[in-house]
Amino acid sequence: MTMPSGKIVPRRTRSRQSPALAWALGVLASFLFSWPLMRVPRLTLGLASLHLFASWAAGIVVLLWMSRRLGDDCERTGDRDA
Repeated sequence: MTMPSGKIVPRRTRSRQSPALAWALGVLASFLFSWPLMRVPRLTLGLASLHLFASWAAGIVVLLWMSRRLGDDCERTGDRDA
């Protein structure tokens, strides 16, 4: 990219996070959410709901952590478009 003054400015990279990480987290979350339904012998209703609540809470914490890291990367590089 060139500036009006003719200087060449390197493009900023959007994110350094790998798409493989997102896929791995998605597969892990799917496994955690479906595990109580596929387990033999089946969990009691109380244990299954506790497991699902803990899985959702862990997923929210991971998403919060990822968004904070992405925000920190944008602040460090000065990229506000991400």
